[in-house]
Amino acid sequence: DAGVVDTGAFYALLGDGAIEQDPQLFRSSIDRGGGKIVMTATERFTRFFGAWPDQAWGQREDGMAHRVNELWAKEDPLRENEKVLDIAPWEKKRAVAAIRMASPDIRFTLVGSASGGVIPAPGKPTKDQGDCAVRMDPDAPLKLGGLPSGHMFAIGKECKTGKLIAERWAPGKVRGEVDVIDGVPGAPVAVAAASPDEAYAIFEDGATAHLATWDGKAWKGEKAPFGAPKSLWGSNDGTAWALGGEGLYQHAKGGAWTKVDVGHAKPTSAWAKDA
Repeated sequence: DAGVVDTGAFYALLGDGAIEQDPQLFRSSIDRGGGKIVMTATERFTRFFGAWPDQAWGQREDGMAHRVNELWAKEDPLRENEKVLDIAPWEKKRAVAAIRMASPDIRFTLVGSASGGVIPAPGKPTKDQGDCAVRMDPDAPLKLGGLPSGHMFAIGKECKTGKLIAERWAPGKVRGEVDVIDGVPGAPVAVAAASPDEAYAIFEDGATAHLATWDGKAWKGEKAPFGAPKSLWGSNDGTAWALGGEGLYQHAKGGAWTKVDVGHAKPTSAWAKDA
């Protein structure tokens, strides 16, 4: 497994052994209008979504870009006045995007993927949520985590109440189950699942990271060891990875969080390799 690390000076593959710079990694195709396509040697993105390599997405000046055949090409799933909340790899090497609509609402849609099948949908509001369109607040951070099995996780804040909540979907189900995450402050940063019964979510409260762990029955909150959180993902062997102010950490299935030595570089972002 590998990730992509942006040290602020170069982009590099993080795998077994030393960090190696790959100048072709972020080669891109940019539509300049009138059908003219310009190839660039390298490019910097403001945000990353998805997983490497089949569902790798980046946000750049001209909109969303999808990595196709080792090139980054514009592929924007947004309608007018919409924005991407998150994109997560899912079953059959497909990906699902959570999108904040022009109205205060959320929709889920397949992106860069073959159509067909049942797509998860945001949960309906409770009777106590008044005029909320969905259970989760569309104006708060919302993070997705998918599994090749077709399971999906989402974390966010409940509309009106501001409570931290997690939603889980079984394969083939439009509607999921919602749990309130107690004892964890802050805003959602990321969620990653190792299996339907093992998932991790991180939350940011200033310079402090908090971790919520799903054991198949309930979410348990605690202070995270990796400092101010930046990203979280899982690899296909069940290992969870987290990047924070204290560095890069991994959690082997059934193990504990341990720090990963990346040499003298100070990583500022990291990316999952697609399973």
